Amino acid sequence: MYLAHAVSISQLAAQNQHSDKNLIILYSITLFVNAALLFIIEPMVAKMILPFLGGSPAVWNASLVFYQGCLLVGYAYAHYGSSWLGSKRHAFVHLGLVFAAILLLPVALPIDWFATPIESPTTLVLGALTVSIGFPFLVIAAGAPLLKSGSRSVATAPRAIPISYTRRATLAA
Repeated sequence: MYLAHAVSISQLAAQNQHSDKNLIILYSITLFVNAALLFIIEPMVAKMILPFLGGSPAVWNASLVFYQGCLLVGYAYAHYGSSWLGSKRHAFVHLGLVFAAILLLPVALPIDWFATPIESPTTLVLGALTVSIGFPFLVIAAGAPLLKSGSRSVATAPRAIPISYTRRATLAA
C-alpha cells in the first residue's frame, strides 16, 4: 500500500513539475512579447512625429520623458489596481483595457496638429503622444508587473517566477 501511494505521489510530482515548466515558459514568452511591444512602439511613434517637427533633441527628449512617465503610471496602475480590485477582478479589468487599447491604436497622426510652426515642440510632442499612443502604451507598460504579481496569486502557478526568467525575456526583446 505504501509503495503504490509513493508511486502515485511521485507521478503527481512529475506532472506538477512538467506543468510548472510549461507555465514558466508561457510566462517568459508573454514577458518577451510585452517587452518587445514596448521597445517597438517607442521609436515607431517617435519616428511618426519626426517628419513634422524635425530631429531636434527636444523632440527625442520629450518622447523619452513621455515614455518614462507612462511607464511609471503603468507600474503604479499595476501595483495599486491589484490591491484595490484583487487579482481576479484586476485581471478581467486589464483584459478589457487591453481590448480597448487595441481598438484605440493610431494608424497615423493627423497632419493638422503640426501645421502651425512653434518654437518649442515639447508641449506639442507630449500632447500628440498622449492623445495618440498614451492609453495603449500605458496598458502595455502595466503588463509585465501584472504578470509577475499574478504568477504569485494563481494556485497552479509556481510561487514566484525566478527573476532570471523575467530579466532574460526583457533583455531578449
